[in-house]
Amino acid sequence: MAQLAMARKSTRLLKRLGWLTEHAGWKWNEPDVASLRSGWSKNNRVTLADRRAGSPGHWDPRWELIINVPDDQLTAEVGIR
Repeated sequence: MAQLAMARKSTRLLKRLGWLTEHAGWKWNEPDVASLRSGWSKNNRVTLADRRAGSPGHWDPRWELIINVPDDQLTAEVGIR
C-alpha cells in the first residue's frame, strides 16, 4: 500500500492515508512509515478535512497532520441508517 500511495507523489494523500488507516486499526511497520515520510516538506501543513469545513483541530505529530474533524464523524456508524 505504501508503494502505491507514494506513486501518487502527494504529501497530503500520504499523511491522510497514514492517519486514517491507523485510526481504523491498521498497524504500519516502521520501514513503510519511513518511506511514506521520506518526501515530506517540513512546511507542508495538511489538515484532515478542508480547512474551511472542519474545526480548528489538534496536531498529530506522527503524521504531521491537523485533525480538524470531530471524532464522532470518524466512526463507521456515521451516515448509516
